[in-house]
Amino acid sequence: METIAVLLIKKLGLMDLALFIKKNNTLKAYSMAKTSQVQLIKKLLPQAFNKITFLLDSEKTKDNILVKSLKEKVVKLTYNLYDLALPLIPKLTTKIIIQLSGFKSGLIIFLIDKDESLGVIVFTKNYKDNFSQDQEILFAFARNITKTIINTQKYQNLLNQIKDFKI
Repeated sequence: METIAVLLIKKLGLMDLALFIKKNNTLKAYSMAKTSQVQLIKKLLPQAFNKITFLLDSEKTKDNILVKSLKEKVVKLTYNLYDLALPLIPKLTTKIIIQLSGFKSGLIIFLIDKDESLGVIVFTKNYKDNFSQDQEILFAFARNITKTIINTQKYQNLLNQIKDFKI
């Protein structure tokens, strides 16, 4: 999936994409594309990217756009990186990331199976855009990510059942 993500980034002129998956009552950072720019930004984070976790029922995260998109099951557009980062990434760090990356716009697509929210995927650009020309391919990519998450969960459940059976 990483290779497809990098190709998508290059083809559409995206800055990056990041995946956040719902686990219990949290929204956990799962992966970012491995572009050279992203590797630099990851070094600025106060913790490893895959350790970033938003509590879904916390007063501190209620205004975070990722949490809102997941809970409301609504696609969100932002021109402000603070909407994505706060409260987990300090304002000063976010400001430096904005300066280094040139972040100008982000599209958040919620991932859903039936009526269950599974997570969100974030696409970013270093120019102001409403993503209207890219939405069809980005939504198709999000649907494929959703299928991958579902299949991974089914596979994990099967492994757990086999493990329980052996005991």
